[in-house]
Amino acid sequence: MNGIPFGFGDPLSMFLSLVTFLLALTLAIATIKYAVMMAIVATIPLWATLWLFEWTQKIAMVVVDFLIGLMVAGLIAAITFAILATTPLGALTLIIDPIAMDGEFLFSLEYFVFGLRPGEHLLSRKNKNQGGSSQVEYRTSSSTESNRPSEPPPGRYM
Repeated sequence: MNGIPFGFGDPLSMFLSLVTFLLALTLAIATIKYAVMMAIVATIPLWATLWLFEWTQKIAMVVVDFLIGLMVAGLIAAITFAILATTPLGALTLIIDPIAMDGEFLFSLEYFVFGLRPGEHLLSRKNKNQGGSSQVEYRTSSSTESNRPSEPPPGRYM
């Protein structure tokens, strides 16, 4: 038997089930965010090892950018949730919260990983320093230096 008259029980139950589903989806995304952040933090020695080799630095930079994006997206999500929770229409924020939280999280994470790349300046600064020191000046040898064995030009040698 339907306790709500005039047939409003069916749409109301459907609406409440959709809101519950959206809240469960938001909880799942937040749990996955937290687990990924903890996994990246737990494997920091691996990423530091990848940073040592020049050909794997880009991989380490992508992971660092992803971690920074996750942290900032969580901060933006907290601010968004605080703003939505203090609005006068508190009943509507229950509906808007899951959509706003998931949407802004995906947007801000994508923006940090593919757009801003906050850790990229570390890699470019290192390449500039290496590029500036690789210029080699060649000297012409005179007749007095021809008897000595020739020395390699100044530069970076192992």
